[in-house]
Amino acid sequence: MSSRQRDRHQRGLRGPLAMPNPLTGRPVRPPRPVARPDFFVQAVESAVARIAQHCPEAVAQIRFG
Repeated sequence: MSSRQRDRHQRGLRGPLAMPNPLTGRPVRPPRPVARPDFFVQAVESAVARIAQHCPEAVAQIRFG
């Protein structure tokens, strides 16, 4: 990996991904990754939704907090 593609010292991306948008002239910022607690909540919610879709009685009386 070249040094142009790395995010050194959390100063933002370098290279083609950080070039200005041709329509607005401002650099396009990539989305930030989801925080760990939020990622965990999303993972649990999606897993419970899949289980509830196939077998709703399996999660009917379980409370998640």
